Amino acid sequence: MDKYLLFYYACIGMGFLLGTVYLFCVRKKYGISVKETLQMSFFGLCASLVGAMLMAHLYNAIILVVSDGQMYAASRFRLFGVLLFSPLIVKGAYALAKINSDLQLDLYAAGTVLALGMAKIGCFGYGCCYGIASENGILNRLTGTTVVPVQLIEAAFCVVLAAVLMFLVHRKKCVGLIFPIAQIAYSVPRFFLEFLRHYDYAVEGDIFLHLSVWQWFAVLTTLIGILWLAVARRKRA
Repeated sequence: MDKYLLFYYACIGMGFLLGTVYLFCVRKKYGISVKETLQMSFFGLCASLVGAMLMAHLYNAIILVVSDGQMYAASRFRLFGVLLFSPLIVKGAYALAKINSDLQLDLYAAGTVLALGMAKIGCFGYGCCYGIASENGILNRLTGTTVVPVQLIEAAFCVVLAAVLMFLVHRKKCVGLIFPIAQIAYSVPRFFLEFLRHYDYAVEGDIFLHLSVWQWFAVLTTLIGILWLAVARRKRA
Protein backbone atom coordinates (compact mmCIF):
# COMPACT_ATOMS: atom_id res chain seq x y z
CA MET A 1 0.00 0.00 0.00
CA ASP A 2 1.17 3.51 -0.83
CA LYS A 3 2.75 5.12 2.26
CA TYR A 4 0.72 8.29 1.84
CA LEU A 5 -2.51 6.33 1.66
CA LEU A 6 -1.42 4.35 4.70
CA PHE A 7 -0.86 7.64 6.54
CA TYR A 8 -4.36 8.74 5.55
CA TYR A 9 -5.97 5.60 6.97
CA ALA A 10 -3.78 5.81 10.09
CA CYS A 11 -5.04 9.35 10.73
CA ILE A 12 -8.66 8.24 10.46
CA GLY A 13 -7.98 5.36 12.84
CA MET A 14 -6.25 7.72 15.25
CA GLY A 15 -9.30 9.98 15.19
CA PHE A 16 -11.62 7.20 16.28
CA LEU A 17 -9.04 6.03 18.85
CA LEU A 18 -8.97 9.52 20.38
CA GLY A 19 -12.75 9.43 20.59
CA THR A 20 -12.55 6.14 22.49
CA VAL A 21 -9.88 7.49 24.84
CA TYR A 22 -12.14 10.45 25.57
CA LEU A 23 -15.01 8.11 26.48
CA PHE A 24 -12.76 6.28 28.93
CA CYS A 25 -11.60 9.57 30.45
CA VAL A 26 -15.15 10.70 31.28
CA ARG A 27 -16.89 7.37 31.94
CA LYS A 28 -16.55 7.51 35.75
CA LYS A 29 -18.18 10.92 35.90
CA TYR A 30 -21.30 9.44 34.28
CA GLY A 31 -21.19 6.07 36.05
CA ILE A 32 -20.36 4.10 32.89
CA SER A 33 -18.53 0.79 33.39
CA VAL A 34 -15.53 -0.32 31.30
CA LYS A 35 -17.70 -2.90 29.55
CA GLU A 36 -20.37 -0.33 28.73
CA THR A 37 -17.69 2.07 27.46
CA LEU A 38 -16.29 -0.59 25.14
CA GLN A 39 -19.81 -1.36 23.91
CA MET A 40 -20.47 2.34 23.30
CA SER A 41 -17.19 2.67 21.40
CA PHE A 42 -17.89 -0.36 19.23
CA PHE A 43 -21.44 0.71 18.48
CA GLY A 44 -20.26 4.25 17.73
CA LEU A 45 -17.66 2.91 15.31
CA CYS A 46 -20.25 0.72 13.56
CA ALA A 47 -22.70 3.64 13.30
CA SER A 48 -19.91 5.83 11.93
CA LEU A 49 -18.97 3.29 9.25
CA VAL A 50 -22.59 2.87 8.19
CA GLY A 51 -23.06 6.65 8.15
CA ALA A 52 -19.95 7.10 5.99
CA MET A 53 -21.18 4.38 3.60
CA LEU A 54 -24.64 5.98 3.32
CA MET A 55 -23.03 9.33 2.55
CA ALA A 56 -20.86 7.73 -0.14
CA HIS A 57 -23.91 6.16 -1.80
CA LEU A 58 -25.80 9.46 -1.66
CA TYR A 59 -22.79 11.36 -3.01
CA ASN A 60 -22.29 8.87 -5.85
CA ALA A 61 -25.99 9.01 -6.76
CA ILE A 62 -25.98 12.83 -6.88
CA ILE A 63 -22.85 12.94 -9.05
CA LEU A 64 -24.37 10.40 -11.44
CA VAL A 65 -27.48 12.52 -11.82
CA VAL A 66 -25.79 15.89 -12.33
CA SER A 67 -23.10 14.46 -14.65
CA ASP A 68 -25.55 12.65 -16.97
CA GLY A 69 -24.51 9.19 -15.85
CA GLN A 70 -20.73 9.72 -15.68
CA MET A 71 -19.01 8.80 -12.43
CA TYR A 72 -15.93 10.92 -11.77
CA ALA A 73 -14.94 10.15 -8.20
CA ALA A 74 -16.81 7.12 -6.85
CA SER A 75 -16.17 6.32 -3.20
CA ARG A 76 -17.21 3.69 -0.66
CA PHE A 77 -16.87 5.97 2.35
CA ARG A 78 -17.44 9.69 2.89
CA LEU A 79 -16.71 10.79 6.45
CA PHE A 80 -19.15 13.69 6.38
CA GLY A 81 -21.75 10.95 6.80
CA VAL A 82 -20.45 10.33 10.32
CA LEU A 83 -21.83 13.74 11.26
CA LEU A 84 -25.00 13.58 9.18
CA PHE A 85 -26.25 9.99 9.32
CA SER A 86 -24.57 8.36 12.34
CA PRO A 87 -26.62 10.19 15.01
CA LEU A 88 -29.81 9.18 13.20
CA ILE A 89 -28.65 5.56 13.31
CA VAL A 90 -27.84 5.82 17.03
CA LYS A 91 -31.15 7.49 17.88
CA GLY A 92 -33.06 4.90 15.84
CA ALA A 93 -31.31 1.93 17.44
CA TYR A 94 -31.74 3.28 20.97
CA ALA A 95 -35.39 4.12 20.29
CA LEU A 96 -36.03 0.52 19.25
CA ALA A 97 -34.41 -0.62 22.49
CA LYS A 98 -36.46 2.01 24.38
CA ILE A 99 -33.28 3.60 25.76
CA ASN A 100 -32.57 7.33 25.93
CA SER A 101 -29.66 8.15 23.62
CA ASP A 102 -28.96 11.71 24.81
CA LEU A 103 -25.88 10.91 26.90
CA GLN A 104 -24.34 8.62 24.28
CA LEU A 105 -24.75 11.20 21.52
CA ASP A 106 -23.44 13.97 23.77
CA LEU A 107 -20.29 11.95 24.41
CA TYR A 108 -19.96 10.89 20.76
CA ALA A 109 -19.97 14.48 19.48
CA ALA A 110 -16.42 15.51 20.43
CA GLY A 111 -14.98 12.22 19.20
CA THR A 112 -16.80 12.58 15.90
CA VAL A 113 -15.38 16.06 15.33
CA LEU A 114 -11.89 14.85 16.32
CA ALA A 115 -12.17 12.01 13.79
CA LEU A 116 -13.14 14.48 11.06
CA GLY A 117 -10.19 16.68 11.97
CA MET A 118 -7.71 13.78 11.95
CA ALA A 119 -9.09 12.68 8.58
CA LYS A 120 -8.26 16.13 7.18
CA ILE A 121 -4.69 15.77 8.42
CA GLY A 122 -4.65 12.50 6.52
CA CYS A 123 -5.98 14.31 3.45
CA PHE A 124 -3.17 16.86 3.74
CA GLY A 125 -0.54 14.12 3.95
CA TYR A 126 -2.00 12.20 1.04
CA GLY A 127 -2.53 15.33 -1.04
CA CYS A 128 -6.27 15.10 -1.68
CA CYS A 129 -9.02 17.65 -0.89
CA TYR A 130 -6.51 20.44 -1.38
CA GLY A 131 -7.23 24.13 -1.71
CA ILE A 132 -7.09 26.59 -4.58
CA ALA A 133 -3.73 27.71 -5.94
CA SER A 134 -1.92 30.35 -3.90
CA GLU A 135 1.58 31.81 -4.08
CA ASN A 136 1.65 31.89 -0.28
CA GLY A 137 0.28 28.37 0.10
CA ILE A 138 1.90 25.01 0.83
CA LEU A 139 3.29 22.66 -1.81
CA ASN A 140 0.87 19.89 -2.74
CA ARG A 141 2.60 16.64 -3.66
CA LEU A 142 -0.03 15.61 -6.24
CA THR A 143 -0.13 18.86 -8.21
CA GLY A 144 3.40 20.13 -7.62
CA THR A 145 1.98 23.61 -6.97
CA THR A 146 1.44 25.70 -3.84
CA VAL A 147 -2.15 25.69 -2.62
CA VAL A 148 -4.21 26.92 0.30
CA PRO A 149 -3.84 24.26 3.07
CA VAL A 150 -7.60 24.09 3.54
CA GLN A 151 -7.29 20.62 5.09
CA LEU A 152 -5.07 21.91 7.93
CA ILE A 153 -7.36 24.89 8.48
CA GLU A 154 -10.31 22.55 8.89
CA ALA A 155 -8.30 20.17 11.09
CA ALA A 156 -7.28 23.00 13.43
CA PHE A 157 -10.87 24.18 13.64
CA CYS A 158 -12.05 20.64 14.48
CA VAL A 159 -9.59 20.43 17.39
CA VAL A 160 -10.88 23.73 18.81
CA LEU A 161 -14.52 22.69 18.28
CA ALA A 162 -13.92 19.32 19.96
CA ALA A 163 -12.46 21.12 23.00
CA VAL A 164 -15.52 23.38 23.18
CA LEU A 165 -17.85 20.37 22.96
CA MET A 166 -15.92 18.62 25.74
CA PHE A 167 -16.57 21.69 27.90
CA LEU A 168 -20.25 21.98 27.01
CA VAL A 169 -20.99 18.31 27.64
CA HIS A 170 -20.57 18.89 31.38
CA ARG A 171 -23.14 21.69 31.49
CA LYS A 172 -26.61 20.52 32.56
CA LYS A 173 -28.32 23.01 30.24
CA CYS A 174 -26.67 21.33 27.24
CA VAL A 175 -27.65 17.73 27.98
CA GLY A 176 -29.03 16.17 24.81
CA LEU A 177 -28.00 19.17 22.70
CA ILE A 178 -24.29 18.58 22.09
CA PHE A 179 -24.52 16.64 18.82
CA PRO A 180 -26.82 19.10 17.02
CA ILE A 181 -24.55 21.89 18.26
CA ALA A 182 -21.64 19.99 16.73
CA GLN A 183 -23.53 19.57 13.45
CA ILE A 184 -24.19 23.30 13.18
CA ALA A 185 -20.81 24.47 14.49
CA TYR A 186 -18.95 22.23 12.02
CA SER A 187 -21.16 22.65 8.96
CA VAL A 188 -21.34 26.46 8.87
CA PRO A 189 -17.54 26.99 8.68
CA ARG A 190 -17.25 23.99 6.34
CA PHE A 191 -19.66 25.74 3.95
CA PHE A 192 -17.33 28.74 3.68
CA LEU A 193 -14.12 26.70 3.62
CA GLU A 194 -15.41 24.99 0.50
CA PHE A 195 -14.90 28.27 -1.39
CA LEU A 196 -11.15 27.76 -0.82
CA ARG A 197 -11.18 24.18 -2.07
CA HIS A 198 -10.11 23.06 -5.53
CA TYR A 199 -12.27 20.59 -7.44
CA ASP A 200 -10.80 18.34 -10.13
CA TYR A 201 -14.24 17.92 -11.66
CA ALA A 202 -16.36 21.00 -12.29
CA VAL A 203 -19.58 19.04 -11.77
CA GLU A 204 -18.62 18.31 -8.16
CA GLY A 205 -17.83 21.94 -7.38
CA ASP A 206 -21.00 23.34 -8.96
CA ILE A 207 -24.03 21.09 -8.76
CA PHE A 208 -26.62 23.81 -8.17
CA LEU A 209 -26.57 27.61 -7.72
CA HIS A 210 -22.76 27.55 -8.09
CA LEU A 211 -22.39 25.65 -4.82
CA SER A 212 -20.48 22.39 -4.38
CA VAL A 213 -22.01 19.09 -3.35
CA TRP A 214 -20.35 19.43 0.07
CA GLN A 215 -21.74 22.90 0.59
CA TRP A 216 -25.23 21.52 0.05
CA PHE A 217 -24.50 18.71 2.50
CA ALA A 218 -23.32 21.37 4.97
CA VAL A 219 -26.60 23.25 4.49
CA LEU A 220 -28.60 20.03 5.00
CA THR A 221 -26.65 19.11 8.14
CA THR A 222 -27.09 22.62 9.55
CA LEU A 223 -30.85 22.50 8.98
CA ILE A 224 -31.06 19.08 10.67
CA GLY A 225 -29.07 20.42 13.62
CA ILE A 226 -31.35 23.45 13.94
CA LEU A 227 -34.48 21.28 13.75
CA TRP A 228 -33.00 18.87 16.32
CA LEU A 229 -32.27 21.74 18.71
CA ALA A 230 -35.75 23.20 18.26
CA VAL A 231 -37.47 19.88 18.97
CA ALA A 232 -35.24 19.15 21.97
CA ARG A 233 -35.82 22.58 23.48
CA ARG A 234 -39.57 22.33 22.89
CA LYS A 235 -39.69 19.03 24.77
CA ARG A 236 -38.04 20.72 27.75
CA ALA A 237 -40.48 23.63 27.78
